Amino acid sequence: MKFMDMALEEDEAKVEEKKLALYMDHVSRINARQPQDRKEANAQRDFVKSLEPKKKQDTAKVYEWDEERLKRMALD
Repeated sequence: MKFMDMALEEDEAKVEEKKLALYMDHVSRINARQPQDRKEANAQRDFVKSLEPKKKQDTAKVYEWDEERLKRMALD
């Protein structure tokens, strides 16, 4: 049974890969022509931006201490 399940999963993966290739081909053909107006140009630009990989954001914040204030607080 495991062999059949593995073969089925492999076939499904191949089908998904083929579907993705066909979809990307379709999308590239649609977006290959020049836009007819500004609305279409904006839609194409937004679509291309949506395909760009996301950039990692540096979420670590750097805090700077007010050393003079800390010194004053330590003296109190």
